Order: sequence, then structure tokens, then C-alpha cells
Amino acid sequence: MSQVKDKNGMRFIRLSVIVFFSVMCRMVSAQDATYVDLGLSVKWSTVNTGITADRPAGDYYRWTDAVAIKTTDGSRMGTKAEWEELRKYCSWKWTEQNGIEGYKVTSKIKGYTDRSIFLPAAGWLNNSRVEAYNAYAAYWSSTPGVQPDGEAAYGFNFKLGADEWHSENSWAEQSVRMVMPLSGKELSKITLEKKKLSIQQGAGTRLKVMMGKRNVNSACTWKSSDEKVIKVVEDGLLVDL
Repeated sequence: MSQVKDKNGMRFIRLSVIVFFSVMCRMVSAQDATYVDLGLSVKWSTVNTGITADRPAGDYYRWTDAVAIKTTDGSRMGTKAEWEELRKYCSWKWTEQNGIEGYKVTSKIKGYTDRSIFLPAAGWLNNSRVEAYNAYAAYWSSTPGVQPDGEAAYGFNFKLGADEWHSENSWAEQSVRMVMPLSGKELSKITLEKKKLSIQQGAGTRLKVMMGKRNVNSACTWKSSDEKVIKVVEDGLLVDL
């Protein structure tokens, strides 16, 4: 690591990724029958969690319960970064499926454009009553919100023609859509987008781990060797302290 100052006295840190970070791929076994590979860093389930005859669009969960869900196939909740990836690299078309309105989400990644999932506008649960069904959706991510002590988490919300992030009260009851990390066999020829980078003190930057044109940040475990200098906030997001 070396420290330099520009003409304004701003401190910069030049680091070698090899020195500060170790990247280890998670080994999981995926079930392709229920998860769709959209060419993103994770595969997405084709259905919401908790589908029953009474809940055709899935059940509703408090965030604390949702993150505690144990699966046998290696699936888990999607992070805020993974939802953003779905938002950015897929086209979203409002439609109806089996009597439920929502978005058909189709990959824009070359080689995967024939693949899609459906996200129903399932509303949310309020005092045991479903509200805004077929008009609005509220999906939990696994990423904690800005409020302290686990009192909130990020939820991705949408309706026809609009979407937004909320730092929701963790006791709110919302939909859950699982993702499946890529398996070890599916991860090959991984490269770091940059081997060296400079970060202004107090600022952050995102480092990408690529497999061809596919970003596989969330399929890796990130760790800083010295969190007094560099901290990993989330998958690939580095902050200079």
C-alpha cells in the first residue's frame, strides 16, 4: 500500500487487490428446475416463497423471519445489489399470469434473452389482511436498512410504471423471492476487473469480479485483511477509511 497526496492535499490510497482481498467462491448445489439463469450473478427462483392454494402469489414474511429461512438446496434471499442487477440488466413488462398482475422480467444479457421470471404484484400483509394486491409489490432483500439495531431492511417496491427502494420497518410483512448462487462447476475463468485502484479517503468504489461478461460479485466471499484501512460494505463495494 502507498499513500499519496494531490495538489489539494487530498489523501489517496493505492492498493493491490492481491494484498488486501481474498475472494473465495461459494460451493452450492443448484436446482435448475426451479431457478432461472438470466446471465446474472445468481439464478432467480420462478416463484415467490410460501405459495399455497390460499396464497398463489406466495406468503408474506417479516424480515427477521425471512432471513432466518433455512433451505436444503443452497438458495437464499437476494441482496440489494442482486435486485439492482435484476433491475438494470433485464427488461420489465407489466402483464398478467394465472390471474395475477405483475412484471415479466426478461434478461437483456446476450445468450440469455429467451429467459424470464414473473414477479407478481402481491401487495403486502397488514394486520393479517392483504393490501394492494394486483397493484403493488413489496419484496424484501437480505440487506439491512439504514436504521440501527436491525430495525429496518431494504425492500424493493414496484407498481405499474414505477419502482423504488424503501428502508422498511423490519416488522413489515412482505413477499420473498429466493436466489441460487452459481455452483462451483459454473464458476470458471474468474478475473478481477482491476488489479490496482485508487480510492479517495472517505469515499468508496466498487470492484467487479467477472466471468466473461458476467458479474459474479455475489458468488464470492469478500474480506479485507485490514479493516482499519479498507472496509468491504457489501459485495465488491470498498470504502477507504
